[in-house]
Amino acid sequence: MNNHPFALQRYTGRASRYPCPACEKPHQFTRYLDTQTGEPVNERVGICNRVAGCGYHYPPKQFFADNPAHSAGATWAAPVWHKPLPPKRPADTLPWQVMERSLGHYASNAFVHGLAELLTEDVALSLARRYYVGTSQDGGTVFWQVDESGAVRTGKIIHYDADTLKRLKQWPNGRERTPQWAHTKLRGTGYQLRQCLFGQHLLALDRKRPVAIVEAEKTAVVCAVYLPAYLWLATGGCGAPQFKQPDVVAALRGREVLLFPDTGTIDKWETYAQELRKAGLRVRVRHDLEAPDLARPPNWDLADEFLAFAQPVVLTTGPVRWTLTEPDGYPVFWDYPTEPSE
Repeated sequence: MNNHPFALQRYTGRASRYPCPACEKPHQFTRYLDTQTGEPVNERVGICNRVAGCGYHYPPKQFFADNPAHSAGATWAAPVWHKPLPPKRPADTLPWQVMERSLGHYASNAFVHGLAELLTEDVALSLARRYYVGTSQDGGTVFWQVDESGAVRTGKIIHYDADTLKRLKQWPNGRERTPQWAHTKLRGTGYQLRQCLFGQHLLALDRKRPVAIVEAEKTAVVCAVYLPAYLWLATGGCGAPQFKQPDVVAALRGREVLLFPDTGTIDKWETYAQELRKAGLRVRVRHDLEAPDLARPPNWDLADEFLAFAQPVVLTTGPVRWTLTEPDGYPVFWDYPTEPSE
C-alpha cells in the first residue's frame, strides 16, 4: 500500500479537467495527484464533477486495495462508482417582464431619489438601469438578482429614507420593517430559490475589470461611482449563500475577485475566501475599514465611509449633497489604483 499523501488536482483551466471514464463527458473529471511527485495516481483515479448525473469516484485508497502490485504491472481492477443521486430540482426564475415593469416609477423610489440628490439625477437613473434597480408598488426599492444569462432569480425589496439613504427599520405604527422578497410576493411558497449575486448580470458585459464584492446592494451601487476601477457586486447579506452555488463560482472563475467585508465580519469573509480558493478562484479579502486608526463601528461599510466623509459641492449641473467630482466634473476616484493581480 502506497502511503504518499494524495490530493485532487487544482483547477488551472479546462486542460486540468479530463473526460470522465464512466460518463465520458469532457472536462468533468478531476484526477488525484501524488503530492510528492505531482504525477497522477492513474488516469482512472479521480472524481467526476457531475455528482448527480454520474457519481463516479475512484479514490487512491480503493485503487491500491484493488491493485496491490500495480507498480509491477498488474492488471488494474475495474473501478466502481457511487449510485447517482436524484437530480436536483432546477432553480425557479421570475418572468423578465415582471422585472422590466418595475424599472421606473423612480419619483416614488426613495433610494433612487436619494441617489439623485447625491449624484445628480442623470447618474442616479443610469445606475438604476445598469443594476436593475426597480420600484415596488408601495414605493420600496427592488434590487433584482439577475444572472449573467439574464435569468431573474429574485428581487429583494427594501425601503429607504431618501435624505440619509439608510434603510427604514420600522413601519409608521412602530412594527419592525424587514426586507421582503419578490419571489415570495409573486409566487408564494414552493418557489425553488437559488440566489445569484446582485449585479451578476454585469459579468457578461464587462470581462476585464476586477470584481469587488460587498455585502449590501446599496454599497455596490454607490461604489460603482466612487471606485469605478472595479465591477461591484453584492451578496445582499453577511450569510452570502451565493458563494456555495456552483454556478456563481463558475461565473467568477478566471476573474480577479476582491471581498470588502463590513467591519467586524473579517473572519467570516476570510472563511468564504478560503472556500472560493479551493474552488479555483483568485480571491483576496480587503481589510481597509479595519485599520486601527479609523476606529469604525461594527457593520460599517464602504458606502458609510464615502457618504459620511465626502464634502458638499455645487456643480454646474446643480447642487449635490456629497461630492463625487471636482467642480469641473472630473470624478475624484477615477485615479484610484486598481489592485495588482497576484
